[in-house]
Amino acid sequence: MVLPGRNEITAVVFGVVLFTLLVQGLTTQSLLNILGLVGAQPLRQEYMETIARRVALNRVLNHVSQLMRRQEIDSEYYRYQADFVQRELKLLQEKIARMQATHSQLVALDMELLRRILRQKLMLSLFGRVN
Repeated sequence: MVLPGRNEITAVVFGVVLFTLLVQGLTTQSLLNILGLVGAQPLRQEYMETIARRVALNRVLNHVSQLMRRQEIDSEYYRYQADFVQRELKLLQEKIARMQATHSQLVALDMELLRRILRQKLMLSLFGRVN
């Protein structure tokens, strides 16, 4: 048995679903930007990547310094690597300072990261593990 008006119901349901998808798809990004819920994500990601590069370069510098103290690398090679890494660190620090000067919310992000790191170190020193 075929439901009377089945084709009309199917067409209306299809039209409503299509309309909803189109309207939501075309307006969601704009609405999120207006509400300020999406705008800072690329900036935050770039900032976090810059911080991560700074951390990595500091670790490289520490490692190369340890190798030099243990006399496992040539002093000329050490100076070259240390100078290179220090120049890169200086450029990253300048970039971080520019980003913070332009976008004050990044300073608050820095403080939150510092709090997390300190909390992790405290948990590690107290309990030998991080939650």
